[in-house]
Amino acid sequence: MSSAGHGGQKSKTSPLPRGEGGPRPAFSPAGAGRVRGCFRGQAKLLCPAKSSQCCCTLPVCIPTQRLRQLRRNQTEAEKAAWYLLRGRRLDAKFRRQCRIENWIVDFYYFEHRLAIELDGGVHSQPSQMRKDAAKEDYLRTLGISLLRIPNGLVVEDPEEFVRKVREAIEVRMGQMRAR
Repeated sequence: MSSAGHGGQKSKTSPLPRGEGGPRPAFSPAGAGRVRGCFRGQAKLLCPAKSSQCCCTLPVCIPTQRLRQLRRNQTEAEKAAWYLLRGRRLDAKFRRQCRIENWIVDFYYFEHRLAIELDGGVHSQPSQMRKDAAKEDYLRTLGISLLRIPNGLVVEDPEEFVRKVREAIEVRMGQMRAR
């Protein structure tokens, strides 16, 4: 069964079950495995090493509204960290509450692929520790380094927080040059 679509072209109804059709994911031009936007169902991700082959399929749907909510409702540690990181104060442009495929990181330095997570008390619970380990493993497969810093350090010793972030940036710069 076909019907007239846009511009007089004919389009067929989708053979896929309901909910599995819809827009196709838009991949980054370099094939770095990133998916832009929010899609229902599953998105096929390109492997960074093999830019033309699909290496995994995963659900992708973190709405932009959720990110905006996280940015509006920051913890005290996130507010303090953002004050120290924003405006290229460390000669690095950080994004806050950044979506990386099906994960959200607190801060992300895109140029050197460095993510920063601020960990509160909930991160010491076994169930959360498993989720954190899965997140770190997945980000590592994308070539993203994850720096975990306790909330207390940001609030109680901001100079030490800045020192750790600068150190992580220098390490990443060295790793990027070595490639």
